[in-house]
Amino acid sequence: MTKSELKSVIKECMLEILAEGLGNSLNEVAQKKRQVAQLTEKKEMAQAAAQQRRRVADSVAMVTRDPVMQGIFEHTAKTTLQDQLANDIRAPSVTSIPGVPDDMMPPSAATNAGPGIDISSIFAGAGNVWEAAAFAPSKKIPR
Repeated sequence: MTKSELKSVIKECMLEILAEGLGNSLNEVAQKKRQVAQLTEKKEMAQAAAQQRRRVADSVAMVTRDPVMQGIFEHTAKTTLQDQLANDIRAPSVTSIPGVPDDMMPPSAATNAGPGIDISSIFAGAGNVWEAAAFAPSKKIPR
């Protein structure tokens, strides 16, 4: 038996002795650590969500004072705008808009490789067909 094998056997024995001596307390400590981590994560997520709601409300309040329109804009910022930002594949031409928080601006094309459809690839060359049809010499049918 080599020295390293003897060390590993002794380490295993010591771990077994400690585990038997401590019993469930090791499991309880690990479980409490997980619970604390989960609670901390939930708290941070709730704070981030509340901060986002305040930013949206502040931005909407700068746009209009009408409560109906504010409700529409808030709902759009939470739903449709987020979907559009997640699916936008083109880089925005505007880097900031006064009154709109930076995190509400669309991401750049370099960081956004999300799904989407490039319409120009679908209709590529269609303009030439329409131009040829619109400006073709008139062909009248003889009577």
